[in-house]
Amino acid sequence: MTFRLTPVAIPDFGTIDEPPALPPARYAARCDAALAAAGTDWLVVYADREHMANVMFLSGFEPRFEEALLLLGPGGRRIVVTGNECVPYAERAPLPGLTVRLAQTMSLLGQDRTVAPRLTDVLRDAGLAPGTRTGIVGWKYLAAEEWDEGLPAPSFLPAAYHAAIARVVGADAVEDCTAVLLHPETGHRSIIDADQIAVFEAAAARGSAMVWSVLSQLRPGDRERDGAARMGYHGDPFNVHMMLASGG
Repeated sequence: MTFRLTPVAIPDFGTIDEPPALPPARYAARCDAALAAAGTDWLVVYADREHMANVMFLSGFEPRFEEALLLLGPGGRRIVVTGNECVPYAERAPLPGLTVRLAQTMSLLGQDRTVAPRLTDVLRDAGLAPGTRTGIVGWKYLAAEEWDEGLPAPSFLPAAYHAAIARVVGADAVEDCTAVLLHPETGHRSIIDADQIAVFEAAAARGSAMVWSVLSQLRPGDRERDGAARMGYHGDPFNVHMMLASGG
């Protein structure tokens, strides 16, 4: 048997189009399905810049610098509660029927926090009331073996926000529903639809193009910073900081 090594060029896949936008109806369907799966009267989904994927998945809104709560309630009610800077940004979210409420507790220090300072007031005004069964979606959850038997597992969101929700509806009316979105087998974010596959494919194609731009231009003596400068970043949002590490 004869073997021959031949240089093979990377195929040119042409211009990579802009990632497609998810249809607004897809976000609405996700919200309805999440609330139904939680089986509660309201579902409260937490987000900050590092843990924004759940709210982004449901509404298309991702908070910048501040925190946010997405409230899903009876009759298709959809409310984003967020701080000063995110209010005008949240109003551009593609989720149909979305209402945006200001709670300056979620604003940064050093800003005006006197107009709508109390989160409890905002939650009551949104429709939460004593005895309202309320599910919370944090940024992760504890499995049964990670927590003492018979005790409710805590929700992963700031304690101040959990306390505000419990104060409005009652501690016994609050339960953690994070697994509805994040369970690795049955979580809604683990079962993706055709629209989401198209978004992921576009992102993967752009990522591959950036990696190839680095590899195809590397030369002996280059620094990692030189390689990173050749990524050809086009302004797409990152879920991590851009980095290039070639060794120890």
